Amino acid sequence: MSYCELCGKEITGKSFVIEIDSVVMKVCWPCSKHGKLYEPKKLKQKPEEFRFRLPTVRSDYSKVIKEARKKLDLSEEELGSKIEEDSSVVKLLEQGKFKPDPTMARKIENSLGIKLVVEGSETIE
Repeated sequence: MSYCELCGKEITGKSFVIEIDSVVMKVCWPCSKHGKLYEPKKLKQKPEEFRFRLPTVRSDYSKVIKEARKKLDLSEEELGSKIEEDSSVVKLLEQGKFKPDPTMARKIENSLGIKLVVEGSETIE
């Protein structure tokens, strides 16, 4: 059983959904003349997904950094000064306890002649 939201009487037969002053309500036949029939707005379709590429650091960065540093016969301190970071940061990088952001990874790439940054894909709605 449903009741008219305007007059409060029980709705017998068909009910109507109307809009009065931007208020949508379910009403009986006699009250339906007080407003206009409500037509829900059509939802806009989502725009197509926009894809772009975000640079990410490869997963085996620690191993690659350590091997390249040793190959060039650099100490952790020397590499740290080349990339303008402390030697403790280099140690953490090589242990895999600190993942460089793409900017730092580019510095390391330039200093050691290696490839750390790979292009990944992200989806944005």
